[in-house]
Amino acid sequence: TKGARASYQELSQELSNLQSALEGIRGQSYDLAHPREHLAIIEALERCQRCMDGFVGRISKSKSILTPSGGSKWSRSSFERHIRKVEWAMCKQADVDQFRKEIQIHKMAILSLQTTLLRYDSLCLIYDL
Repeated sequence: TKGARASYQELSQELSNLQSALEGIRGQSYDLAHPREHLAIIEALERCQRCMDGFVGRISKSKSILTPSGGSKWSRSSFERHIRKVEWAMCKQADVDQFRKEIQIHKMAILSLQTTLLRYDSLCLIYDL
């Protein structure tokens, strides 16, 4: 189980950064002359958020691996924490890898939509449309 806590903390930080990025994108103002494109970005953000929320729900029981061990190493809570570490080390890495692949797809979709909208806005400015 060595390294399970660090792995979980790294993933937790990654999720926090992703959440901040999503909130930043949500906070951007878009030209409302393009409502369909704006709606597509909002929908892509929501799909990404649902993916994150589902993953966090699935791994939330592993959060106990972050708590420092206290008391007897033979206590029930200590035993449960070690079980969570073993689960994390053996089973969750495949889930994490799959989640990262899914998030990468969402990131690319959001970036693509934003790029398309920015290019369209740039063309409108150039050609005064």
